[in-house]
Amino acid sequence: MALYDTISGYNYYIQDINNQDINKGDFFRFVDAGEVKNFIYRAVTQGHITTQTASDEPSNIVEGQIFWEDNVGWYCLDHYISDYLLDLILQTLQSNINYIAICTNIPIEFYEAYVPDEWTANTSYSVGALVRPTNWTQPGIFEVKEITGSGTSGSTEPNWPTSIDDIINPDYTITDNEITWRPRPNYALAHGVVDMPSISQIEPGIHAGRVLKIIQTMSAIVDKSGEAKYVAFCDTNNKKILLVNKNANIGTVTAGEAIGINYFSYEIVGPGYIIPLDQGTSGSGSGSESGSGSSGETGGETGGETGGETGGGGAF
Repeated sequence: MALYDTISGYNYYIQDINNQDINKGDFFRFVDAGEVKNFIYRAVTQGHITTQTASDEPSNIVEGQIFWEDNVGWYCLDHYISDYLLDLILQTLQSNINYIAICTNIPIEFYEAYVPDEWTANTSYSVGALVRPTNWTQPGIFEVKEITGSGTSGSTEPNWPTSIDDIINPDYTITDNEITWRPRPNYALAHGVVDMPSISQIEPGIHAGRVLKIIQTMSAIVDKSGEAKYVAFCDTNNKKILLVNKNANIGTVTAGEAIGINYFSYEIVGPGYIIPLDQGTSGSGSGSESGSGSSGETGGETGGETGGETGGGGAF
């Protein structure tokens, strides 16, 4: 058995292992009859292997599956993204995430997740400025396309379109005194500010990635009623969405109520792919914390073992 240290854990070439302590994150390769097998395996749990031989490699294992031997779970993968690249991704997220949006659909562009201020009367707006209606129910926000004079809004709020067909129509415009508005689709239901120091890289990931952990108790007022399905982390300075993932823990929210988010944990597996490990939330309404920080920590361990199979992946 050959052994050498790597950034993400020990790399074992398995011919025979006896009475070996295994750490979560360790890598394994099977060697049989002088041949290195195609797959790499990563330990998703800490444990102890009494006896393990190369012939024990499962014959029907496929990439993305977990199998168990001697109370140690091994995750099978056929790709590997370098730790250097994963760290660069994490550094970008750590340095730039400052805004979170809870959405009913997957936002791709920044304006699909951003919640702007409400429209106000007799106000000067510049080209590109974004507003939302004072009674915001439609799946869209509105951008200043053109102005005349000083670009001052009227004394009466425009009759904003409510149909998704009009909102996605690139030629649809709304006249408002010296302003011409155009609609932009938007899927945000609630938003909040993320404190960047609360973002941390905590450990090597289980599925050949890096873990991004956001520990912050946020209490945001819901801007619009709907079913919250997606979480988007954004960079408002550069008007970019950096990470989006599906999350079913929030559920239906009601405008004017509070939603508490206590904990996020994601594994960055590679460019464009993440695995949700855990999220602790508190319910809407009173904002009482039904998911505590301690349960979030426990869930992170459990989710790390099963997230690849049950959590799915998301894009950023």
